[in-house]
Amino acid sequence: MRTSLIIILSLLLCTACSETRKTERPAKSTKQVKKAKPKSHVATTEKNEEEEDSPTVYKEALKAEIKDVCAKLPVKVEEGVTVENFTVEGNDAVYYYMCEEPKVNMDAVAQAKTKMKEGTRESLKTTHDPETIHLLRMLKGGQMGLIFRYKGTKSGKAVDVVFSPAEIKELNYP
Repeated sequence: MRTSLIIILSLLLCTACSETRKTERPAKSTKQVKKAKPKSHVATTEKNEEEEDSPTVYKEALKAEIKDVCAKLPVKVEEGVTVENFTVEGNDAVYYYMCEEPKVNMDAVAQAKTKMKEGTRESLKTTHDPETIHLLRMLKGGQMGLIFRYKGTKSGKAVDVVFSPAEIKELNYP
């Protein structure tokens, strides 16, 4: 996640703006969620093991990685759509997409919301992008959800495509 920006959802918004899009960016590196323990700590207690696997550990690691991603923003996804921010809000990781109106019709985005979610779900289930898989594993470990928030530049209207922690867990990505 540190070497290239993860842009998962640039899917099915074409329904709203009548343009084609790419679904994923190729990854440049992979990361492991947990690092190997130093040999001097071979005898770990069950409590330490539980702490390492706790949702809090995953959330904190994700927050640190998100800072690196944000340093590379904004990124234009397609004509009229730009990823402006990626953050943690409460128990969700949130991507902010700014939609340039009138190039992108926010009413059409709202109408396409269900279709966008299903397309995104399929993309997440079948992704082979190591960085996306890493993000999903961190979300799952942190028991967190994922939100793609599309916001119109003129109207301020926002449309959220939301995946609950349970939906992230059910994805069964590779």
